[in-house]
Amino acid sequence: MMLILLFLLLFLIICSAFFSGSETAVMTANRYRLRHLADKGNKKAKKIHTLLQRTDRLLGTILLGNTFTNILASSLATVLAVHYMGPLGALVGTIILTILVLVFAELLPKTFASLKAESFSFKVVGLLSVLVYILRPLVYLMTLITNLFIKSLGIDPHKTKKDVLSAEELRTVVEGPLLTLSARNREMLLGVLDLPHIAVTDIMVQKHDVLGVDLNASVLDILRLLSSSQHTRLPVYRDDVNNILGIIHVRHLVNTFARDDFEKDNLIEQIISQLSEPYYVPESTTLMNQLFKFQLLNERIALVVDEYGDIQGLVTLEDILEEIVGDFTAEITPKMQEITPQADGWYLIDGGTNVRVLNRLMGWKLPMDGAKTLSGMIVEYIEMIPPPGTGMRIAGYPIEVLQIKGHAIKTVRLKPELKLNT
Repeated sequence: MMLILLFLLLFLIICSAFFSGSETAVMTANRYRLRHLADKGNKKAKKIHTLLQRTDRLLGTILLGNTFTNILASSLATVLAVHYMGPLGALVGTIILTILVLVFAELLPKTFASLKAESFSFKVVGLLSVLVYILRPLVYLMTLITNLFIKSLGIDPHKTKKDVLSAEELRTVVEGPLLTLSARNREMLLGVLDLPHIAVTDIMVQKHDVLGVDLNASVLDILRLLSSSQHTRLPVYRDDVNNILGIIHVRHLVNTFARDDFEKDNLIEQIISQLSEPYYVPESTTLMNQLFKFQLLNERIALVVDEYGDIQGLVTLEDILEEIVGDFTAEITPKMQEITPQADGWYLIDGGTNVRVLNRLMGWKLPMDGAKTLSGMIVEYIEMIPPPGTGMRIAGYPIEVLQIKGHAIKTVRLKPELKLNT
């Protein structure tokens, strides 16, 4: 008889380990991966996902089973200990059972289940589903009593928090080890999450760098510009970018050149006749909103204006997409031509280079919370227009001012982040 009770005690300890491990495995399994597997038709993932829809039932079943097995195991251990050791056996049995339950029914199964949450939960979900169904009346009764006490505290037990992620929480998931993503895919996802926090002024082409068609230039210069332009759309103006007349689609104009009736003397009239209305956006517009506006209005290029309506620069759909996927081409672009590597490891950089573009192209981490250009960042840092030869270190990057033009820094020397020994 005592041998049967001993085997029953071991069985109860195994049952306790089952309930402890099951709780840890199911509750710590990646819910988003389970949902993905369930959508793909995985039956076990569907069962787990169904159980997790009613965690009160699931936890109630597990707690009921675990509590029952532990109490029954304690009673059996006491009976066995008293039988073999007399009155002192109750104390000894309690101590031994506590150690056995703590190690083999709690720590060991929970540790293993947390390390192998998905595979463990797949193994136990079948039996768990059966137990949830069988013990449903008892669990319902316990839940009802529990909810009455919770309501007495002024808390609604049926008001559950939706299982959703905020943008910042999603960023933590993307940056963390849970997602097995390539570095490129990770950067693309982070780029999408950054769009609501970046303004068009952070990525726009500055006004003085805008490439456009000046109708007051010679016909030869206009034709040379149109034939060599890498852009499909160009702003058209007279004398100055502030005097924008419209946007010309270069491809449509090239089709006009190809016609037999094209006359070079009428080039200006041909350009004006094919102009589309310029599209203006405030400088505070975020990239996310601008991307939606480009899509809604079927636009590809926008002129950025300040609160007074003065043109500050130009932003394109390609500029926004490059914030997500990176540069579309490995060819040398005007942006890259502003950065000249030197044999000694330094770089000669145009002061008007956008800091965000510089960080993206070079993989650097220059501060982007202030001025938009490298020149502005330096002036903001030292609070004056520095003379040539001025050196400084910003965010760990040694910088030397080489040339000044007017009231702006024309050229600087910069070295990749300096690693200091600490």
